[in-house]
Amino acid sequence: MGKLISIVLACFLFLACANNQSVETNQELSPKPKKKGEYPSLPSSILEAEHKGIDGKTIKLSDYQGKIVLVNLWATWCVPCRKEIPILIELQKKYADKGFIVIGLDVDETETEARIKNFAQEMQINYQLGWISQKDQNEFLKISRFEGVPQSFLVSRDGELLGVFMGGGDQTILKLRESLEKAFAE
Repeated sequence: MGKLISIVLACFLFLACANNQSVETNQELSPKPKKKGEYPSLPSSILEAEHKGIDGKTIKLSDYQGKIVLVNLWATWCVPCRKEIPILIELQKKYADKGFIVIGLDVDETETEARIKNFAQEMQINYQLGWISQKDQNEFLKISRFEGVPQSFLVSRDGELLGVFMGGGDQTILKLRESLEKAFAE
């Protein structure tokens, strides 16, 4: 009986340690900021894709040539997305005069225009919002290899990918800020 209890306790201890390692590993989902040119070039399918904006206008990345763009894939039901929205609002305010724009693309095509407009008003969102089709979302997912939200893609003034940021944690936001500062310094 004593050996059985020892074995069971050893198993619990092993599982607890394994679980702790998994949590730490999952906390840092975003890669370290890379040097320009270390990410793949954005395919024309991403740059030329047309997304419906909540204002009825078309959103197309190639229309923002000359600006630094952060494309944020999100959803209203996503808790980490909601947590990072105030940071995206702050970044839009802080860097707008430097040619920076945030574009939030909702991954849930079933969310109505009214729902997103109400959500944007409630959250006081100051950046462009629209929807992304599953087909276009898959193009981004080929780059990030991450199927969750939120995830963001930092695009240079000339349409090159500068960074991919997955999840909405503190480390991800810190790396995003570092990448933005580098982009403005170039």
